[in-house]
Amino acid sequence: DEGRLREMVAELGLSGVRFLGHQEHEALDRFYKASRVVVIPSLWLENAPLVAYEAMAHRRAIVASAVGGLAELVVEGDNGYLCSRGDAIELGQRLCRLLHDPVLAREMGSNSTRPLVELGGRDDHRDRLLAMYDDTARQ
Repeated sequence: DEGRLREMVAELGLSGVRFLGHQEHEALDRFYKASRVVVIPSLWLENAPLVAYEAMAHRRAIVASAVGGLAELVVEGDNGYLCSRGDAIELGQRLCRLLHDPVLAREMGSNSTRPLVELGGRDDHRDRLLAMYDDTARQ
């Protein structure tokens, strides 16, 4: 979609849009640190999108579509906002609220680590996953 999006940017006369392409992990870290909010406008029913976990680990507020695992990771009004899938107007309104209220964005970003703490570390996750597999195999 990059060609179509570049045309749209030109037609709308948007000057602050940059297309950066693929970024390595170190560059992503800098982008997360420089951001106020992370937007995840997914249309697909993603199970556990990595970008959501990265945003939470970087203490960033999230505006996301209320689909798949995003609806479980983003707690409405606590660590971000959820929008109806494909509703660009709602997404834009939620995003603007956080962009215009840096204090609220920071508070929500601070709350973003809570789901990660509740999930526990890798060992906790592995142990729970293995226990589910064992339980399923026994059934």
